[in-house]
Amino acid sequence: MLSFPYTSIIKKNLCSARVFYKHFSSREDILVCTLMRRSITWDVEHFLADNPDLSKKVRVFIPTLISLEISRIDPVYVSACLIANNSSVWQLASEEKMRLLRMLDERYYKCTQDATKQAVDAGILDVTQQECDALTDDLYYYCLGKLAAVPLIITNYRPLACLKKNEVQSLISLTSHHNWKEPITKEELQEAYNRVMEYFHNARDGIDCKRCIYIRETQDRVTH
Repeated sequence: MLSFPYTSIIKKNLCSARVFYKHFSSREDILVCTLMRRSITWDVEHFLADNPDLSKKVRVFIPTLISLEISRIDPVYVSACLIANNSSVWQLASEEKMRLLRMLDERYYKCTQDATKQAVDAGILDVTQQECDALTDDLYYYCLGKLAAVPLIITNYRPLACLKKNEVQSLISLTSHHNWKEPITKEELQEAYNRVMEYFHNARDGIDCKRCIYIRETQDRVTH
């Protein structure tokens, strides 16, 4: 992904050379742009806004379900994430792009963190702060593991559809040891996953700079 020449973009008339070099000083900057455009956070926040009827219990799992679906349907995002995990990639990235990358990761984590805290405040989860943080971490690292698993599945000639197999039950098993007032059922989680899949029938079409602008303009949603 980082081996293409800049001229391949300019020659395709995607933008002028002047505009290109104004915004990108390195290929690493283009990688950050890719991650921002295809950010899972954008989809999580818009999906939740479009589905206000979801219970706080279900909302805890929405960032995870959206991450799982994106890992299946968006190979560009998955590839960008894998490349971004290589620290040597960032030696030439601009300081501003690095700041944006850190903000993206913090905001993605915060999506799950906020949902678990809301469940605790509503009495749906009877856990300590430490246990609440542990649940957030469980779901966060579960998603990262799935994103990393996609290339392995492709390499082994296994269909991406296998990522969906037993996904709902796996999430229930991952989180069932926490003290839920009413544990989420397989049916509730499957219904939520069905909504997520329906949302993505069109949601990843025509990805453009509007998503980047949204992420930049709402950076204050990440608290330090």
